[in-house]
Amino acid sequence: MLVKNGIPHSQIISLNSSLLCVLPSKSSIYLPPTAKYDNAVIDNFITQLQFPVLLLGEFNAHSHLWGCHKTTIRGKLIEDFLLKHNLSVLNDTLLICILQIVHCLQ
Repeated sequence: MLVKNGIPHSQIISLNSSLLCVLPSKSSIYLPPTAKYDNAVIDNFITQLQFPVLLLGEFNAHSHLWGCHKTTIRGKLIEDFLLKHNLSVLNDTLLICILQIVHCLQ
């Protein structure tokens, strides 16, 4: 991973092994809540990544799959995207529950 000069950082892993190790590529996506979800754009993005991949994102989508109390249309589209590209959700649903409670209290 490359980090811009001037941004504090430290190396967290050092490999000194004769074993083959494949580290995942990392990428992130932000889909604003008002932006139209476009399958073609997202599919094009994912095909440019080298697998294995760790894809982080704020998709502004709700789905039971990642702990939301409902599934929205965008959530279903993201579910389909995950299935199509054989991606898994690695999510802490407790954090989502806490954020939903805080949002409801505001």
